[in-house]
Amino acid sequence: MHSQNKSIQRTVISTSLALLSLSILPSHAGTVAFNIDNDGVFGVDRDYTNGLYLSYFSNEFAYTPLLLTPLANTFGTFPNASHKWGITVSQKMWTPEEIEEADPQPNQRPYAGVLSFQFDYANLSSYRTDRYGLLLGLTGENSLADIAQSFIHSITGSTKPEGWEHQVEDAFLVNLDFETHNVFQRSKWLWHEQELQSISRIMVGNYRSELATGAMWRWGAGLRDSVGASRIAFEDSINPGMLRSKSRGYYFFAGIEGRYRFNDITIEGDVPDTVYPVTLQNLQASASFGAVWYNQRYGGSFTLSAKNSDFKEDKTNIYTIGSLNLFASF
Repeated sequence: MHSQNKSIQRTVISTSLALLSLSILPSHAGTVAFNIDNDGVFGVDRDYTNGLYLSYFSNEFAYTPLLLTPLANTFGTFPNASHKWGITVSQKMWTPEEIEEADPQPNQRPYAGVLSFQFDYANLSSYRTDRYGLLLGLTGENSLADIAQSFIHSITGSTKPEGWEHQVEDAFLVNLDFETHNVFQRSKWLWHEQELQSISRIMVGNYRSELATGAMWRWGAGLRDSVGASRIAFEDSINPGMLRSKSRGYYFFAGIEGRYRFNDITIEGDVPDTVYPVTLQNLQASASFGAVWYNQRYGGSFTLSAKNSDFKEDKTNIYTIGSLNLFASF
């Protein structure tokens, strides 16, 4: 009976999130995107091993709707800025390196899953983009990460994960984040444009808290209409919702970021007593390289990213992941 109730609870939670996201989609134009992060492109299955993201972002609007006026007045805007809002439903999972082991092993991170819903509000221009986000999420069995990974591995014939019963336990997550992209140089080079931009981020909450800053180089066409679309992030490195409406372009990008992470529930969350403790690595860094192409109706991107370890006891120094994003505008 207990397992049946758990199954019903999971179904209700996942269905509610899906219905919520669909119910608030407006009937007018916007951008819908699907993104998958996976380390299988490098032939491994460990650490941040998979992420799925489904998002909708409105087209930009020049005015601030009544309900968003307090938000805009509180955080501020800038000259010639337009605005967007968006929602994202995502599921992410982390595993130790030895997923074939049923019992926890020393010097490995715990299994962890996060199922989340995020609301974003953004100010955009040709030289600057600011994005404010509110994330609500679940960890533990309610994240459905164990079911998702076991199902995918059964289809692909990959190693069956044996240790999800030792995952980070159930918790409700609330997180706030702010990310700003600022172009400080743009010029012509090799018949196209190139630019340099700074990217900074603040996250506060029981999911993660961190301060991050970095720099990105981009080269291609349509750079003025795509500030903020590419991110220096190991997770969800592209946000096509930041592309300007009815624009077209293509570009390559590369960036590096350093950050100080204060807390991370996927490392420090409550776990069963059988799990060996690990210590959060506060100083972290990431690097990303990718390509983006899009027209007025649809587009796609592919990104390769690398980062150092999230915890001090780790024997692996560098982790890598690939990200594929497909999106359409209506």
